[in-house]
Amino acid sequence: MVQGLQQAGLLLWSDGLSAFQGKVHLTASSKDAGPASCFIMFKGTKADSHDYGADALARGCRVFLGDNESAMEKMRADYPGEATLFFVKNARASWACLEALANGNPQNRMKLAAVTGTNGKTSTVWLMRGLLDQTNYAMVSLGTLGMYFKNQYVPTSHTSPDPDYLYPALAHALAAGADCCGMEVSSHSLAQEKIWPLHFDFAAFTSFSRDHLDFHGTEDNYFAAKAKLFTKQLSNDARVALHHSVAGRILSSGFKVSPDSWVYGLDFSPQPWAEWNQMSATILKESSKGTEIELTLRPRVGEPVLLQGTIPVFGSVFVENFMAACLGFGKISGSWPDPKTWSGLKPVPGRMELVPPIAGGPFVFVDYAHTPDAISQVSVFARKIADSRKSKLWCVFGCGGDRDQGKRALMAQASAVNSDRVIVTSDNPRSEDPDAIIDQIMGGFSENYRNSHVERISDRAAAILHAVGHAGKDDVVLIAGKGHEAFQEIAGRKTPFDDRMVAADALATRKKL
Repeated sequence: MVQGLQQAGLLLWSDGLSAFQGKVHLTASSKDAGPASCFIMFKGTKADSHDYGADALARGCRVFLGDNESAMEKMRADYPGEATLFFVKNARASWACLEALANGNPQNRMKLAAVTGTNGKTSTVWLMRGLLDQTNYAMVSLGTLGMYFKNQYVPTSHTSPDPDYLYPALAHALAAGADCCGMEVSSHSLAQEKIWPLHFDFAAFTSFSRDHLDFHGTEDNYFAAKAKLFTKQLSNDARVALHHSVAGRILSSGFKVSPDSWVYGLDFSPQPWAEWNQMSATILKESSKGTEIELTLRPRVGEPVLLQGTIPVFGSVFVENFMAACLGFGKISGSWPDPKTWSGLKPVPGRMELVPPIAGGPFVFVDYAHTPDAISQVSVFARKIADSRKSKLWCVFGCGGDRDQGKRALMAQASAVNSDRVIVTSDNPRSEDPDAIIDQIMGGFSENYRNSHVERISDRAAAILHAVGHAGKDDVVLIAGKGHEAFQEIAGRKTPFDDRMVAADALATRKKL
């Protein structure tokens, strides 16, 4: 493993080279450290784990790796001969590299597909894996929904798991027969070097808007983190798929257009992208079964390709995510997906998911939208459904606690554009006061709109029950923010809560009345 760090150019100095010869447990938690451990130390968002070296030492740990030279030199002076120290350029990258090495570098024996974007990661990866599942390719997917391989499911705690989960997971999937991996790549994982050893055969950027400023500080930092996927994490012959809204900005980040670079979207001018391959789409029909579309692929070399079929997703943004999934499928499989198979795809959990309707009841959709842009996108589709039914649109949403507070008023403004009624409620308040979060959201509405169109019901179940119970029989109710999540986190405690189940119960209650 030491040789691996040296070859990667990460190791600066060490005072021993034999520590990694046997089986070593890698850990980033001093509480988990012991005699057979290597304690990985780096500066985190809330603490610097170099400060916990003494705690790990007291627990029997004798191998330490860190990137704070003064802290490492102090350990050397304070505990001479008691510990083996490795000083590296980047401890987070070294952790990822060591975990990959410890698990046999599974990433080198799989085709890798990455999807990043403020919104759209989950549905793109889900649909890409669904398309490949209909072929001889076996894709494991990792992301917000968890880890999926064939009929197996394992939950994950992060969109992009930490190295001590990610690389063992890839190794297990490889051993189980996976030959490719589709991964949601978050800005956090890029900033924290979780995927440092990975180089992707396909990478897509679905969208960009304000989010995660509690971590990144500025939108420029947030974008720069995502841009690393396209400037540092690609294989030599990678296919890149960029939504037209982000393509220009990626170019300014240092990305070089390759022969397999694609720009895609429902509605964009092709002229600025003459040197790119292009994919466009037309929505032909929308129904309760999904969306009938026609895809047009215009490669720089060769004739255009037309594909027409029905996909079980609703709304233009999800059509565009399907387009990115098709481009990923094409890179992995070497062909385009057969439109005859599209209708057999499983709907994306919690993404414009239609709660089973009842006679005489409203249409109820559940979506994960938790940013201003996402609320805007999904409410445009919900508004179209409401207009087609000559009815009203209800929107139920809240904002998560301990996250970017600046987007809360913006969420209110986005919800007001297309909604006839808005109910502001709790999301996952975490350690914050739910009513204080709602106060910040309410401040984003104009006084006139707030007084005539908005209600606040802090209890989320009560808010959903109220919306579903009071909506007209032809109305549309959009419940946004939590999507697939099966819990609600209040005061640091997670309790079971699923918007889809609560909405279904509300419809059942309505039916009895």
